[in-house]
Amino acid sequence: GRGPVSTIQLVNPLPGETDGWSSNLQFWGWKLMHDEGPRAKWYLQADDDTVVIRANLEKLVAKFNHSEPIMLGDCHSYVEPDFGQIAFAQGGAGVVMSQGLMRRLVPLFETCRMKYNNLHFSDARVHACIEFELGIGQPLVCDKGRFGFNGARLGGEDDLNRYKDWDQIISCHEKDPDALKKINKYIAEHQVEREITFGDVRNLLKRNNIRGC
Repeated sequence: GRGPVSTIQLVNPLPGETDGWSSNLQFWGWKLMHDEGPRAKWYLQADDDTVVIRANLEKLVAKFNHSEPIMLGDCHSYVEPDFGQIAFAQGGAGVVMSQGLMRRLVPLFETCRMKYNNLHFSDARVHACIEFELGIGQPLVCDKGRFGFNGARLGGEDDLNRYKDWDQIISCHEKDPDALKKINKYIAEHQVEREITFGDVRNLLKRNNIRGC
């Protein structure tokens, strides 16, 4: 069902906390979702220009135990001088966090905001908090072509070859504002009557001569 709708949240930075493009807003985003839905089994964070196919996402999370500490997403890594190699799920494509992981992380958000404040990527800061503070091993389950986070960000047919079925694709990071408006309008008009697939989105854009998802 539909969750609560949030108003705009104003975040006051801590002394010395970075802001701008690389900031700690992901910590705030996760905490806000938990505060508004503490009994939710799964939490999703994605950029506002990312299209998520809800039916495919629900099929994916049904394969996992929400009480276990799990994070699903499109994985990347980089070497941080002070901490070594850090693996993380790329936030723009959509990241899914289980209830089991969220409940362990919430008490640490305030501490981790400052401890990992100098890491370059905001999504890497969240994963540094998970990896170095929780001591539960690595909960990150990487996509690697299995799930379809950011599965068609290039918009070309070749980019879809690693997926056996379009219904496997979870999300696509769409940059075209016109395409996003048409996709959102289409989903709003049709999702009540039937399940929207990624193929529906692709066909919609083709009919409108838009190269996108």
